[in-house]
Amino acid sequence: MTKKNKIILTSVALVGLGLYLMNKRKKTNTLDLTADPSAMLDYKKVLKMGTVSPEVGQLQSSLGQLAVDDIFGVLTQARLKAVTGKTSITLEEYSKLAEIKK
Repeated sequence: MTKKNKIILTSVALVGLGLYLMNKRKKTNTLDLTADPSAMLDYKKVLKMGTVSPEVGQLQSSLGQLAVDDIFGVLTQARLKAVTGKTSITLEEYSKLAEIKK
């Protein structure tokens, strides 16, 4: 085998190994989209101005009249205050308040 062939073969092997490792890494970091997203939420997390999380998105969705962007900002705080009279809340507290209002 010539030196040129050895270099080509080594290069192909390294590229193949790199692609294999990248593909393996992707598979281990994927989300399970079949899981219930609400089961992964922390219902005791305090949601307040500046919080960025899926819990904020759940609150925004529940409050209505808001774009769901997972960011607790001025509009989310104003809507929460209008609905509950509070400026911070947990999903657990909000759920209890929503039940009382029914």
